Amino acid sequence: MATVVPPRTPAAADGAGAGSGDDDPTRDDEPAVGDATPVADDDPARDVDPAPPRRSWRPADLVARSPAPVRVPLQVLGRTVAKAWQDRILGLSAEASFWQVLSVPPLLIGLLGSLGYLGSFIGQRSVSEIEARLVQLASEALTPTVVDTLVQPTLTDILGSGRLDVVSVGFLVSLWAGSSATATFMNTIVIAYDQRDVRGPIRTRLMALGLFVVALVVAVLSLPLLVLGRTSLVALLPTDFQGTATVLVNAVYWPLVLVVLVLALTSFYHVTLPRRLPWLRHLLGAAFAAGFFLSAALVLRTYVADVLTTALPYGALAAPIAALLFCFFLGMAILLGAELNATVEARWPSGQRRHDRRRRRRRAAKIELEARKLGLR
Repeated sequence: MATVVPPRTPAAADGAGAGSGDDDPTRDDEPAVGDATPVADDDPARDVDPAPPRRSWRPADLVARSPAPVRVPLQVLGRTVAKAWQDRILGLSAEASFWQVLSVPPLLIGLLGSLGYLGSFIGQRSVSEIEARLVQLASEALTPTVVDTLVQPTLTDILGSGRLDVVSVGFLVSLWAGSSATATFMNTIVIAYDQRDVRGPIRTRLMALGLFVVALVVAVLSLPLLVLGRTSLVALLPTDFQGTATVLVNAVYWPLVLVVLVLALTSFYHVTLPRRLPWLRHLLGAAFAAGFFLSAALVLRTYVADVLTTALPYGALAAPIAALLFCFFLGMAILLGAELNATVEARWPSGQRRHDRRRRRRRAAKIELEARKLGLR
């Protein structure tokens, strides 16, 4: 393929020759602009189509090429995991598990001490059934010697008498110790939302104490129903409806418990933040936390049954290790749910709430009034 340049006019050629001289050695080597000299394009690479770009098989490139219904959830999940790792999720989960285990003894003293006074309302027989069920649950995790010498006498003493000194002095101590776990969860949540320095430590501790009292009251009221199970719930109904009620209760009992726990965790996320978001914004993270903890609990239960209880080196340490691991995954689940909510909020910011808009308008009006008093307006 050749390109032909149009020839120059004679006048232009004479002018070029007069200006450059006949003895210019570069005249024959460098063709003039107007010479009709064919320029050959012999580069074969221009006639060949460029090679298509090589596909990258990296995970990030695969996600980028995925359709939107697949790409967006994967990107949100990846960002959640990255932010959780940056916020030291393992260290915060370990801290939360430590305070959970440390808060269990005073929590049980206050909880069971308060429950002992419910005997006049739910009946002494129900209190005895609660005691037997708790002893049965303890025997599955502890050795028979510990259950017979420590757990059962303590439960009998607290549930049978509801002693005033246990509920007064021990209950006050349990409030402070139990609120430590609540304060730890609150700190992990505000770290996930990047609001750690908004609320001071004293306000955080007092708020954790209030939330712990509310949770303790709810636990005292709901523990008989959870421990006694579905049979006692059906027995409260008339005889004619017990057959149908048994089928309905068996079908919706545990799903209803799960839904209530998810709603409670959503509310906990909502009230913990200093700069609160709409309540529905926390529902996704709460559901994710519940699913993560249930999956981790199933895997951990299999691990405890197949490894810890059968391995001789562990022996009596199997139960404390299992309790620590359960508390560790509970803290991790709550923190991951908060990280997911924070990631969703960063990607799709929510609008200002109504009272936030009113507060912003009042603040703007106050600033305007002060500016007029100072003569700046």
